[in-house]
Amino acid sequence: MPARTVLISLAGITAQLCVSGDIYAEYEEVLRRAKFNRSEAVIEAALRAIRQHGFWVKPSEKVHACSDADGDIFLECAQAARTTS
Repeated sequence: MPARTVLISLAGITAQLCVSGDIYAEYEEVLRRAKFNRSEAVIEAALRAIRQHGFWVKPSEKVHACSDADGDIFLECAQAARTTS
C-alpha cells in the first residue's frame, strides 16, 4: 500500500479521487515518465485503479486561476465534482 494511503487511513480521513479526462491523461503521462522507471504492469494497475475507483466528472467551465496553467484542470474537476455530488 502506498505510504500516503496508509497515512490517510490512519488519520481516519475519507477522500474521493475526482477525475476528468484531462486529469486522467495527465496522470497517465506522469506515470509513464522514464525518470520514474515504472514497469508497464505497475502503470496499467494504477491507471485501472483510477478508472475503476475515481469519481468521474466532465467539467463544463474553464478555469484560469493557477499560475501554472496545468493546475487549472484540477480546479475545473473540483468545481464539477462539487456541483454533481
